[in-house]
Amino acid sequence: MKNGYIETFMDSASGIDDPEEVVYKDGLLYIGNEGKGEVLIVDTAGKIISRFHVPNAKGITFDRGGNIYVSSDGERKIYMVNKKGEKTVIADFYDGLRHPEAIIADKAGNLIVADKAGCVFKILTKRR
Repeated sequence: MKNGYIETFMDSASGIDDPEEVVYKDGLLYIGNEGKGEVLIVDTAGKIISRFHVPNAKGITFDRGGNIYVSSDGERKIYMVNKKGEKTVIADFYDGLRHPEAIIADKAGNLIVADKAGCVFKILTKRR
């Protein structure tokens, strides 16, 4: 690095195995730890605060209500985890997902998912 340095924040000794995504929200890092099939919630000092199981965790995003959305490439699913930690599948293979990876929520609460199979899906999270 030209004008700085690179420091290891977390590694396999701290439980990281094939990290796919990292998102910063409200002072915490949310890490898609694909190799262990989980999402880690980590403080900025590298301490694991919490974790929840999502096989092949890839993309992570949040809606305005504080729900967490995680794409699972291997399971071909999008999970929603609410503030109570309850996990629900909101879309899957039968909805047209093949290999969901990157995911983002827009201001209206819709999810836009990049699918490795070559498509982009817009998933509505609010019923009309």
